[in-house]
Amino acid sequence: MIGAMRQAQRQIKVQELFAKEEFVSFEDLCERFNASKSSIRRDLIELERKGVLRRVHGGAISLQTRDESLDFKRLSISCHDEKVRIGKVAASLVKDGQTVILGGGSTVAEVANNLSNRLIQIVTNSVPVAQAFWDSKQAEVTLTGGYLYPRLGV
Repeated sequence: MIGAMRQAQRQIKVQELFAKEEFVSFEDLCERFNASKSSIRRDLIELERKGVLRRVHGGAISLQTRDESLDFKRLSISCHDEKVRIGKVAASLVKDGQTVILGGGSTVAEVANNLSNRLIQIVTNSVPVAQAFWDSKQAEVTLTGGYLYPRLGV
């Protein structure tokens, strides 16, 4: 019973940690909780079953709704006029024929909006950035492989 109690307490602490952090490495969890790899593995399996996190190579990522500062839709509205200006200026630096790597983020999506009718190649991990080129007849878009995090737009 004592072991089960420690496991339950550890899982609560792990859950609290994932409420604050998007990704935590497996090694960090073992170190933080002074627990064996097998104990942490069992904890992660159980928390994944409960929908708290998803195990990935090297650790786990949070599936909990956390800080709204990471919400793409919310960020798109915040400082919108400034992002539009940045998008226009950044896009003006790109020349036709270039390959441009665009990460995720609401400001980067504004850059993409200003590049949509240009003769360029885009490499991105961002669904909103790729969507900016949906109707483009000139741009070529390569989406990098990986996981989809709808809330983050990547």
